[in-house]
Amino acid sequence: MSLQIDRRASKTAVVLVLSGRLTAGAGADQLREAVRNAIAGGATRILLNMADVVFMDSAGLSALVVSSELLRNRGGLLRILNAQGPVRHVLQITRLDRVLTCFDDEQSALASFAR
Repeated sequence: MSLQIDRRASKTAVVLVLSGRLTAGAGADQLREAVRNAIAGGATRILLNMADVVFMDSAGLSALVVSSELLRNRGGLLRILNAQGPVRHVLQITRLDRVLTCFDDEQSALASFAR
């Protein structure tokens, strides 16, 4: 199962809905490309909904960090929504959940961009 990315806009951010595997190769590359495209389109706030991501490896983690840095360098923000099971566990054991702000509900995540 590869990574699928659906994009939608809200009033405060671009929401990228990820499903599948965020792994080395196509998955991580797809995420970086989707974030670059959103930035090229003027986005400075991106919310990654990861509820349907079933697995993430170190390349996936790297894609998250690189995406966050791309946005931060342009004065933007990246937020994580609904990281579940093994994905949440990987974020916790690597302590990236302390660097990448994570939320369990979309309303709170979107509101955090306004602060």
